[in-house]
Amino acid sequence: MLFQHTGYLGTPRGNLTDTLWSVAQLANLHFSRVYAHLTDNYGINQVYWSLSLEEQCYLVMPFILFLASRSWSVFVLFVIVAAQIFLSRPFLGTLWFFRTDALALGALIAMARGTSAYHRIEPTILRRRLISYGALAGTVLLIGAIGGNSGSFSLATSAMGVVAAAAVWIASYDRDYTMPRGPTKRLLTYLGARSYAIYLIHIPVYRGLREATASIPVDVISQGFYPIAYFVIAIVATLAISEINYRYIETPLRRFGARIADARSQGRQSSPEVSSSLTTSGRFIRNDA
Repeated sequence: MLFQHTGYLGTPRGNLTDTLWSVAQLANLHFSRVYAHLTDNYGINQVYWSLSLEEQCYLVMPFILFLASRSWSVFVLFVIVAAQIFLSRPFLGTLWFFRTDALALGALIAMARGTSAYHRIEPTILRRRLISYGALAGTVLLIGAIGGNSGSFSLATSAMGVVAAAAVWIASYDRDYTMPRGPTKRLLTYLGARSYAIYLIHIPVYRGLREATASIPVDVISQGFYPIAYFVIAIVATLAISEINYRYIETPLRRFGARIADARSQGRQSSPEVSSSLTTSGRFIRNDA
């Protein structure tokens, strides 16, 4: 409300609208309407659309997986994939914001783990480092090519989901198939753990920095230095805020949720007396938090 000289941060009304749709976990529906020009009331937080899609999956998928038999769950997930995989979903079109086929592929990989078929198709050939590095480079290049040509390739959204599912399948064996343990992997794992926070946080940081520096006069001497300084400050600020978010918001809340889930899971597997005790402990955990 006070940082409004250039408009880089959008309007308070538009950002509040984005926030309400995001809190309701319907941001993908909201931004599909924005890009279809059905509303002009929006702010700068478009990136929350993917979080809403993910949360919708968490709300709906358990009913598919736990209220139906395993064979019916697999059948329903395959139907979800088959019904969408050949659809044309143009970049920022309405269907582009609803990628339940990719989420279903992820669920199928999770359900396959532990089965004999899953172990039979393990890509052990990736133990050979030359082939492993080639597969990693090929996957990265393929994702880049699909994303870069999403405007002209009508099945880009589906193809991206299939390639991502292949990468998740390889990673699911946890055998270091795409990269050996070492400093590079530790760095990438560190960034990966914070990648979603970076994705969400970089928008207000970059735009806020532009607002803060808009009044600084840029003369001929400083023109070359300005973009370098802007880039360095933006990167450092994004990483610092993402780290604070990861350490003091994400991780404590994740552990809190895990304690509640573990207590309830153990309660269902134990006697009624123990179950009652664990349920009470769960309430104490919630009240203490």
